[in-house]
Amino acid sequence: MSGAGKSTLARTLGKYYGLPVTHLDNLAHHPGWTTKSDDTIRRLFTKLAKQPAWVADGNYLRLSPALRQRADLIIFLDFGTLFCLGQILKRWALHKLGIQRRFDLQKGLDDAISWPFLQWVWQWRRNNRPRWQAVLAKLPASRVKVLGNRREARKWLRQLKAGH
Repeated sequence: MSGAGKSTLARTLGKYYGLPVTHLDNLAHHPGWTTKSDDTIRRLFTKLAKQPAWVADGNYLRLSPALRQRADLIIFLDFGTLFCLGQILKRWALHKLGIQRRFDLQKGLDDAISWPFLQWVWQWRRNNRPRWQAVLAKLPASRVKVLGNRREARKWLRQLKAGH
């Protein structure tokens, strides 16, 4: 879900492993948040999936089968709705006040909040989560990591770093 921390986690993993990080929103949109065609998005995601190594973040279930097939690990941030909404409002305010620009957005994709976006986030767990869970359930458990909150994510990252 938006606001769970996908981009921050992707950046952390990219730095840790020395891998390029791709924020899928940048591939899927033109400046001004105009969405590219499904065919174009699929083609760009497939091109990314063919790279030898990468970290990607995003929420494009029906457009990202190539990424899921090639991923060594899919991390599903299953954070609560209120937490995510709070994070969205916080990052928007920091961006608007000029305190912190979103590092994950290319030029022309400014942080924006709209009523339809907030409704989408509010309904995400009911409308989108079950579809993601069904797709992830078909993958080997060794390729899927579900993290339920920020504390679990931090613990998992500490364990990951301790294991290397």
